[in-house]
Amino acid sequence: MAENPYDYENRAGIRPISWRDFHGLCKGLAVAVSRFQPEIILPIGRAGYYPGTLLAHMLQVELYPVRLSRRVEDIVTYQSPQWFVEPPTAVKGRRVLVVDEICGTGETITLVKNKVEALGALKVESAVLYAHTKGASVPDYIGLITDELLLNPWDREILKDGAFQFHPEYVEALTQQGLKADASLLIDAPEAEIAKGHRAQTLPAAQVTEREVDMSQKIAIVTDSASYMPQEVLGDLVIPVIPQTLIWDGKTYRDGVDIDAATFYSRLRASKTFPTTSQPTVSEFVKFFEQVAAEQQTDTIAAVLVSSKMSGTVVSARAAREQLPKLNIHIVDTGLISMGMGFPIIAGARAAAEGKPLNEVIAVIENIRDRIRFLGVVGTLEYLHRGGRIGGAKRLLGTALNLKPLLHFENRQLEPLAQVRTRPKALARMLNIAEEWLGGKKIAEAAVADVDCPDEGDAVADMVRTRFGISEICRCTFSPVVGAHAGPGTTAFIFYAEE
Repeated sequence: MAENPYDYENRAGIRPISWRDFHGLCKGLAVAVSRFQPEIILPIGRAGYYPGTLLAHMLQVELYPVRLSRRVEDIVTYQSPQWFVEPPTAVKGRRVLVVDEICGTGETITLVKNKVEALGALKVESAVLYAHTKGASVPDYIGLITDELLLNPWDREILKDGAFQFHPEYVEALTQQGLKADASLLIDAPEAEIAKGHRAQTLPAAQVTEREVDMSQKIAIVTDSASYMPQEVLGDLVIPVIPQTLIWDGKTYRDGVDIDAATFYSRLRASKTFPTTSQPTVSEFVKFFEQVAAEQQTDTIAAVLVSSKMSGTVVSARAAREQLPKLNIHIVDTGLISMGMGFPIIAGARAAAEGKPLNEVIAVIENIRDRIRFLGVVGTLEYLHRGGRIGGAKRLLGTALNLKPLLHFENRQLEPLAQVRTRPKALARMLNIAEEWLGGKKIAEAAVADVDCPDEGDAVADMVRTRFGISEICRCTFSPVVGAHAGPGTTAFIFYAEE
């Protein structure tokens, strides 16, 4: 069962969102959504009107606000969302983007999408500024994934009796976390924030031309901690990593920095509480990109990042790029995790080290990325379901407990391939499918990754060596943040074929 979105005691920490943050998240969403080419945007009121209106302006498409809410006059009145303003018939035969501020349970967005589809829309997708990890429905585009209490810039204060005061609902939510609403959580006027952001993002046309032409300089390859590449496969390559964030019992840990895989899995086995995760913020990416540029003495960076359907990392990175006009930052959405990211990253880093220009480096990365195959057997779907990363595999929930799901990556998210009755048979089926996919070709590179089941991982690696005739296999574990969603007992086979 999805949690109550207004159950503020389930929030872990707080995150004030400034107008500048809001603008940056919307710009990142606009870039991602532009591939869908929406013809109509339906923002869900009231809070969804903010990102929906800005996205409609950025994408220059029609805007038809709808109102489906549990609230009346800003007070939570209904247990389930109620219709106040329904979608127009103009959606028929059109590509429609449903936009809301946040996805808690996902119920509201699902109801709007279902209504729009019933009206005959050609295709319907959804976008939100923020999403919690425990929703039963996952939007197509997410700006920020976190279980923190988010303090929006537009409703943090209300005017009452001629004076501005903190919104009572935020005061109550902060109180449940033992915190006090004070001036440090307030923000500047929106005009000042937007003006500062606009000046920072202005880029003369001549400078753009110069950046596009000059591709021969040093290129820094960077990634995030979801790749979790073993040092032995990196060798002398220098690949800066921005950590994802793990939130556990009210404390935050930088993935792979403050907590390593062995410590994390040991604690997970004994813990009665479940950790949540959050992507790097826009400001953290800005600082990271600036530091990389300074340390490697370059203004050209290729950021090869975790799947945008599994995390909002790509959106944060794109928003940060808009605040750094003097840097030439190219962002690659791998659509993968672990060494599914690692193989393209390493290939790109080697190409950059050889002095290849940016367009060739990106071509190398994308070539390997598009050839990667990822197969995994999970111990249980519970962790993926809790974390909202279950994708199409959610239809396997509730099946017999002795069935072992075999999953793969498709369209940047985990999808089911098969259900097998025993774990040995599931692992054997995994290798059979891999052989079918190879179609007689040899494996170029392969990895076996596990979540707290190293003996099984070693056994699978041995089977791969024998069956496919390869001697070099990368044996690795998933990072704590990825492991928090995959869950103990997950084993994955990651590979790509020779051309």
